Amino acid sequence: IEIKPSVTEAYINLGYVYSRTGMMQQAIEVLKKAVSLDPTSVMAHHNLGSVYAVNRNYTEARNEFKRVLELDPENVSAKRMLINLGND
Repeated sequence: IEIKPSVTEAYINLGYVYSRTGMMQQAIEVLKKAVSLDPTSVMAHHNLGSVYAVNRNYTEARNEFKRVLELDPENVSAKRMLINLGND
């Protein structure tokens, strides 16, 4: 990230590490950065949705998974997450 701050994958990977170590706010921040760098990144939106879901921010989680399906209509994981999250 220090060398190439515009590399979306670096932010996605860092977000994953933060989420796996319980640093959810930091995960959200870097995943939002990943989404801002590449709004078409399915993985960035999916990971951000997952972190929002773990934090019980279900509205934001649903929004991210809906965006995943806009980008990748056949994404089974996003479909499952939306079913699990239900409607609000």
